[in-house]
Amino acid sequence: MDNIFAGMDIPKILGYGLSGLSLLLMFLAYQLLRKVISVHHPERGVLSLVKFYVVMTLLVIISVGVFSFPIAKKNADLASTNERLTYQSKAFVFAENLQSETDSMQASTNADEIRKHLKAIHAASDSLARILPAIDPQLTKAALTLRNDVKATETNFNIIAAADPASAPAKFQQHTMLLHSNVNTNVIQPLKKIVVK
Repeated sequence: MDNIFAGMDIPKILGYGLSGLSLLLMFLAYQLLRKVISVHHPERGVLSLVKFYVVMTLLVIISVGVFSFPIAKKNADLASTNERLTYQSKAFVFAENLQSETDSMQASTNADEIRKHLKAIHAASDSLARILPAIDPQLTKAALTLRNDVKATETNFNIIAAADPASAPAKFQQHTMLLHSNVNTNVIQPLKKIVVK
């Protein structure tokens, strides 16, 4: 008699729970049917037993399917929650970068440094604006406000720097503080409130 389980890792298959058990039962049903079919004149009792076994296997497989639907739903919910948490953590990183760049820009004393910080702020705000609506639709307005604030800050700096390049950093301090305050008020605080939910 040959070993029908040769090459199969039974404990690993059963480690999948009801799904693994169903797979083994289905495999055994196949092997049983194959043996019965190979006999030219099987007995009626054997055929009845094979029929009963196949029906029971089908019932187990159907019950596994029925019990798997809630688990699949739960897995989808977990995946959605995981995605949301990933977006939230990315949003906080971008928001911290934004705050850090605005802090650094406030301390800048030359126009080239401010331009460099504005470029980094623009990149961080674009990344943040793409992520915020994915976290919560209520943050869509915050994303639009953030983009508009950054554009307005860039425009104001260009106007100030064009008029008086030497004193532009000092004159620009008020706009920098306003941007810093707006990032905190319009992005970070609403983001914290939604994450706490």
